[in-house]
Amino acid sequence: MARRRNRGGPDRLNALLNFLYFLLYVRISGLIRLLGLNPYLGWLHDTEEDYETLVYDMMEPFRPFVDRLCLRIINRRELRATHFDDTTGQFRLVPAAARLVFESFEKAMGERVQGIPLRELLWHQLRTLRALASAKGSLWLFRWDLHKDLTAPPEPQWLTINETG
Repeated sequence: MARRRNRGGPDRLNALLNFLYFLLYVRISGLIRLLGLNPYLGWLHDTEEDYETLVYDMMEPFRPFVDRLCLRIINRRELRATHFDDTTGQFRLVPAAARLVFESFEKAMGERVQGIPLRELLWHQLRTLRALASAKGSLWLFRWDLHKDLTAPPEPQWLTINETG
C-alpha cells in the first residue's frame, strides 16, 4: 500500500532542506529513467519500502551540494518567515518561495565544480553507472541481508543491472 509522504518539516530549515532534496530527487529520477536504468535497483538503501533506491543511492554524493545551497539561501536572507506556511502543523514553502528556491537550485546546478557544471557532473555520474551496468554483461551488486541473524555467516544477495535496465 502506497503512503503519501509529508513534504513539510518540523521547522523552516527542514522544510527548506526537504524541498531542495525533492528537487534533486526529481532530477536524478528523470535522468535514471532517461538512461533506461531501473530506479528500484539500488544497493545502499533498504528496498523493503519499495521506493526508488537507485535514485536515493545516486543522490548521496550530491547531498553536500544541497546542504551548501540551503545554507547560502539562509545566510543571504533570501527567505523570510512569511515564506512558510505552518497552518497544518508542518512548515511548508508558499508557492512564491518555492519558485524562488527552485530558481536558486537551477542557478546552482550551473555552478562549476572543477570546471564542469554540476548538472553535467550529475549526468556523467549516471552515464558512468549505465556504462558499468552494460559493459560486458552485467554489473553485479553485492548486498548483505541485514535482517538475518548476525551471528550466522551472512548469505549475499546478487543484484544485476543489464542493458535493458
